Amino acid sequence: MEKIITFSIAAYNVQNTLRNCLDSFIDGRSLNQIEVIIVDDGSKDSSKDIAQEYCTQYPDTFKLLAKENGRTWLNYK
Repeated sequence: MEKIITFSIAAYNVQNTLRNCLDSFIDGRSLNQIEVIIVDDGSKDSSKDIAQEYCTQYPDTFKLLAKENGRTWLNYK
């Protein structure tokens, strides 16, 4: 099924609340229609690991973009 909406989630040191946020997107009726992009901005906690768990479990829905804190996308390599 074609994705009808994309959500972007900023994730910087949010390990205590990230699971709750990502769980809110897991609904069997719409899971195949949405895309959730989690942008980890160089977290020092386990936010990136938590995000990766969701990407592994729901690869057609969750995507992870990880970058160093403060680097712009234009200069990111």
